[in-house]
Amino acid sequence: MNLPYRKHPRLKEYDYAGCGAYFVTFCTKNRKHLLSSVAVGRDALIPPEVELSSIGKVVDEQIRKTEDSYENIHVDRYVIMPNHVHLLLRIEEADGGMRASRPTVQMVVRAIKTLTTREIGTAIWQSSFYDHVIRNEEDYLSIAKYIEDNPAKWAEDRYYCEESR
Repeated sequence: MNLPYRKHPRLKEYDYAGCGAYFVTFCTKNRKHLLSSVAVGRDALIPPEVELSSIGKVVDEQIRKTEDSYENIHVDRYVIMPNHVHLLLRIEEADGGMRASRPTVQMVVRAIKTLTTREIGTAIWQSSFYDHVIRNEEDYLSIAKYIEDNPAKWAEDRYYCEESR
């Protein structure tokens, strides 16, 4: 049986525990709308708002705990959309400690997903996640704006899908 080749989602030879900024996206299984809804404003002057579901509130809590769990990880910006989460993470130099114990981007995402699953009692996440290594300040600012604008552009988002009823 010939299975299609699946490109490995991580950069070879890249140290994901190294200092830097990362744009991360992870989705719900089958892109099911479990995390939030996007309420469109009554007119053009009122921006859309993300209204978290009970599951979305658990995800929000786990994201907020990230900086308490890892001293050198900072969540600069995030948005919890109906079927996916965007994070803008920064890893800074840790104070001492062994290199092997430094958290990686994969460890942070796994912790958020695992703790959410544990608290709600069921698995909701698609395996793996998308990441982008931020290369410069222009890239960082562009991604921060993308996250901020994501609710307003929900219908155009690559993760958008009408949920079957």
